[in-house]
Amino acid sequence: ATFFLILLPLSRDLYRRANIIMMDLLWSELVWLVTWWAGVKIRVYTDPDTWKLMGKEHALLVCNHRSDIDWLVGWVLAQHFGCLGSARAIMKKSSKFLP
Repeated sequence: ATFFLILLPLSRDLYRRANIIMMDLLWSELVWLVTWWAGVKIRVYTDPDTWKLMGKEHALLVCNHRSDIDWLVGWVLAQHFGCLGSARAIMKKSSKFLP
């Protein structure tokens, strides 16, 4: 934490890069649990042009909540395309009241 507090006033760009690296390392643990330990396989059906753009441009992934861990599937895809460090999972406030 001290490292980030010192780094922020010095260089905002370097701070953001360091933050992305740390988030990638942290979230990779969850991705590892899903892919290696649980053995989950994910298939993506898309056209070749879209496949080439995945991970190279800004995107919004909207999950349809077919499972409790659909956000984690999004993180597995983000890890595969090299953008996990900058991925975010956002839920509706009302979802916290669901059992």
